[in-house]
Amino acid sequence: MKAKAGTDTSFKAAGAKRKKAGGPKRGLTPFFAFLAEFRPQYLEKHPELKGVKEVTKAAGEKWRSMTDEEKAKYGGGKKPEAKASKPTNKKKVILRRFCELMGMCRYLVSGYLLCR
Repeated sequence: MKAKAGTDTSFKAAGAKRKKAGGPKRGLTPFFAFLAEFRPQYLEKHPELKGVKEVTKAAGEKWRSMTDEEKAKYGGGKKPEAKASKPTNKKKVILRRFCELMGMCRYLVSGYLLCR
């Protein structure tokens, strides 16, 4: 199949991003921290198991049966709820401040400024 004239054949999809080699990695999730501790213990008790699937399945069952206090050891459990903050639109905030300074703003109706 021939490419159209004037098109770049080295074009990649817009959403594809490359990771930098040696860049920072994400931290361990609480489950993976638990799994790192659970795996050697489980393999000692069951040396005949070789696959990852069986170990991970057993770890998942154990993780689900654990209480929040036990999960907290690995950084898991429920996090305390932070107070809900209203999301702000930066442009609206700037426009509102400008209108107030200039004395042009009458009132704000459902996110829209009605100016004189």
